Amino acid sequence: MVKSKTIWILLGILVLILIIGLFWYGSQNQGVIKIGVITALTGELSFYGQGTLNAAKIAVEEINSKGGLDGKQIELIPEDSPCKTETAITAVNKLVEIEKVNVILGPMCSGELLAIAPIVNDNKIVIMTSTATTPDIANAGDYVFRDVASDDLRAKVFADYLFKDRNASEIAIIYVNSDAGISFEDVFANKFELLGGKVIISEIFEKDSVDVRTQLSKIKEKNPGYILMISFPAETGTILKQAHEMGIAAQFFQGFEVMADPQISAMVGDLVNNVIYIQAPSQESVISKAFSESYKAHYGEEPPYYSAEAYDIIKLYAEAMKDGTDGETIKKNLYAIKNYEGASGIITFDEKGEVVKPFEIGQVQNMKLVKLKEV
Repeated sequence: MVKSKTIWILLGILVLILIIGLFWYGSQNQGVIKIGVITALTGELSFYGQGTLNAAKIAVEEINSKGGLDGKQIELIPEDSPCKTETAITAVNKLVEIEKVNVILGPMCSGELLAIAPIVNDNKIVIMTSTATTPDIANAGDYVFRDVASDDLRAKVFADYLFKDRNASEIAIIYVNSDAGISFEDVFANKFELLGGKVIISEIFEKDSVDVRTQLSKIKEKNPGYILMISFPAETGTILKQAHEMGIAAQFFQGFEVMADPQISAMVGDLVNNVIYIQAPSQESVISKAFSESYKAHYGEEPPYYSAEAYDIIKLYAEAMKDGTDGETIKKNLYAIKNYEGASGIITFDEKGEVVKPFEIGQVQNMKLVKLKEV
């Protein structure tokens, strides 16, 4: 009887060991790679945020349909953060501590990314944004990347264009009180005045403002021929509408990449016409066209601005995880990527995780964006 019980105990132990082994093997070879996505699924920037998530889904679908990465499927874990630092912090803590993600895509706004950068750096988790553009991100840490050009470069290019191509010797600025707005205004003003131009007035307003008449009144007193807006979509509509109501006749420019957002024209109609903007150029490569067609097939519309960059991030992560899925390996492999042909253009990361890309300068004509030049 004793021997029989001993045998059964030993068999039980062997079965338990076998089950644990199978579970471990399965988790190692048939598990998932988790990619967190922090983006604006609600709020003013949800048009772009939903496009970011949709583009990421397309990239994941393409990778998983071909067997995934080393036999593992990719799983997206989206978290909503409507351009607010507190929601971004909550989202990243959940993704890092509970979901145990391998990497993160996002967030949309510069302030969000700067707020959560210490968290991802401490946990050695790579994060890459397709939209946050403030120059400060270049120094946000070794695990922070982006595949969109910095405002530092875009502001300088736009200042050069306004002064040289538009013969704007004086300009007024109205800009949003955010990390991106403040940095863009500072870089643009310094470059514009270095060229010989003069910023005759610069007025700041709070994010999500629905009344900027006080700032516009001060600008109107200066009677400027040119006004630079550095503003998000709804704020841009507010500026154009209230400037028109106040009889301000000036050539408007937009420094943020928002003129493709339909909510602006929905707010102000043909007041969007003649606004001159700067943004990343539309791509004509085979990869870009294929992504665009896939997006339209999946969602029945043209891909929103920044979605190609989000698509590229997933593909870049897949490339960087071929040697392993730990943060150090992913980071090292991203730094090694050179001349990667993505849907958003050619991508090479410098020693700070930054990219250099060309810009499109265009004008809204008949409610459509028309390219004037590429620089």
